[in-house]
Amino acid sequence: MITCRNAALFIFSTFCLIFPSAARSNEVAELNDLLNNYAEKQKEISLPFVESRNALRAKYEAMLKPLLANATRQGNLSQALVVKKELEGLSLGRLSELAEDVPEDLSRLRNIYDSELEKIDTKEKEELGKLIPLLIESLDNLEIMLTKNARLNDAVVVNSVKVRFQKESTNFVASQSTSPSETISRSELERRREEGGKLRIEGAFLPGMPAMIPELDKLPSDFISVFAFRSSWVALRANGKSLVIGLNRDKTVVESTDDMNIRLIGNGYDAFIYTKDKMLHRLVNWELNHLNATISNPIALAGGHATGLLLNSRGDPEARGGSTLAVPPEDFRRNIKALASTKHTFLTLSEDGVARIWNMREGREMKSPELEARKIERIEGGQSHYLIEDIEGHVIAIDVSGSSAVSGFVPNFAHSPHQIRAGGNMSAVQMLDGTWKAWGEDNALSDTVDRAGKANDLDLYSGESSEYVIWIENPTD
Repeated sequence: MITCRNAALFIFSTFCLIFPSAARSNEVAELNDLLNNYAEKQKEISLPFVESRNALRAKYEAMLKPLLANATRQGNLSQALVVKKELEGLSLGRLSELAEDVPEDLSRLRNIYDSELEKIDTKEKEELGKLIPLLIESLDNLEIMLTKNARLNDAVVVNSVKVRFQKESTNFVASQSTSPSETISRSELERRREEGGKLRIEGAFLPGMPAMIPELDKLPSDFISVFAFRSSWVALRANGKSLVIGLNRDKTVVESTDDMNIRLIGNGYDAFIYTKDKMLHRLVNWELNHLNATISNPIALAGGHATGLLLNSRGDPEARGGSTLAVPPEDFRRNIKALASTKHTFLTLSEDGVARIWNMREGREMKSPELEARKIERIEGGQSHYLIEDIEGHVIAIDVSGSSAVSGFVPNFAHSPHQIRAGGNMSAVQMLDGTWKAWGEDNALSDTVDRAGKANDLDLYSGESSEYVIWIENPTD
């Protein structure tokens, strides 16, 4: 499945109002003003392109409806269903790739639509890219002014933001030379993942304990998925078997758990796993704890700090740990398709794209204007932030470390990705060419992610002593 904006390599959306690691508490008012102004200019530039895309979709819809009517009139069920699916995907902003045997008229119209959409996206990218050098210049001037006024700590904060935007500017220039032939479809990436690959890990599990595990080279090469948490990681093999890493302060121990029959792995801070025998397992302090569960067919699972939450399709909860305040109210849990967590919050995502944040310690909703204004497609939870993709391919970060939910920093390269990841204080995306890019407080981990190349799958964690990246090698990379 691809978004309607898949034709462009990098699409720009609203930037941060507050830079999470630098200006979270408004310590540098001038910096926040600068970033706010930058975000407003982005909105102004993007508005006509948003309108152009909406007009293009309406035109495409008007062309598809006669095709559906004609196929229906002729009693051609297969063609009618194909066109109907295209119309439904267009209305949701999630067009799927067309099969080779679709009707010729549909294929022709879709090619025209994709071509026109690419023109709009490319022009928007060019116009938004012009803002980055201007922002860097303003940040440089602000840094100089703060230094002259002996506000050295504030100047350091501004410098860190400037360096990140300089790196982003380099990525933008590189993206200008990337040809459409270098993109890889999501279906092709899924096919590569299903073929499996070798596990790789770099980083540190504890201070002074590098994440070097010699046993990895002896493991099979059929791993398809990896999940990184604060005190454990899980890797799934193609046959449904799993592998869990155990750790104490003297050595690392790889524990094969081939008989677990994993059905669901939590999305968030702590590792919670649901297995076929209706057991909920919590991986904490590198040990496997077994907990009985009453939900037989859960569709969503997430784990906050010592608090796990299972939900079935009706939103019925099964909570482990925490107080009764941890469970979101019924209206949060209705029609759920996904669940994520940070250390102290849950994020629910409904089938109709509504995402809401629940503070599990205080038993209250954390409102987010960013979420309320969007239809959400995918969610990921880190230590104190969420990484979220809407149906248009825009990626946003929501920082929930304080008393309210605020927008976080997302670099331009992160938009319209194949995959999103949030781990600890870091975030990562898989780009349209199959490579992975990361950002956050740990530059060393970002470099490690760069070295992972076109990994079949990747996850990462940084925070509370652990700083590591785990990925599955792409044999052809």
